[in-house]
Amino acid sequence: MRVKGGIAVAASIGLAIATAAQGQSAPDPPPAPAVPKMQQLCGLTAPSAAAFEPQVAALPGIARWPDKNGYRVYADEANRRVWDFTTPAIAGHPAAACISVVSKGSGSDITVDIVCEGKQADCNTVAASFQDLAAHVAGAR
Repeated sequence: MRVKGGIAVAASIGLAIATAAQGQSAPDPPPAPAVPKMQQLCGLTAPSAAAFEPQVAALPGIARWPDKNGYRVYADEANRRVWDFTTPAIAGHPAAACISVVSKGSGSDITVDIVCEGKQADCNTVAASFQDLAAHVAGAR
């Protein structure tokens, strides 16, 4: 086995020397596979917007609400959060949002965190719909 490996290495070096002698450079090695960029959303970490949904669905006390207008919705009443996920019917898919009610002094604020992987214009539309939902949640308080 060692001999075969040695022959392969010698052949590879020989190819590099031969191509260099002909005035050509050795071929570039293939690029390394891309490492997914991990993203954060309301304390969870995932490599993509779609990867947040199974994590959210597995959270203790989470309630799945009926799908509405191309969105899947989960409620986490204990942590005062609503999670929204786009379906393929929504331009901008995949996208995920975490809408949180955060206590501030004598009142509270609504924060919206979004991860969107679609085209920028579609993600802007998705973000506007999540902001509208946040306004609705704020009005329901």
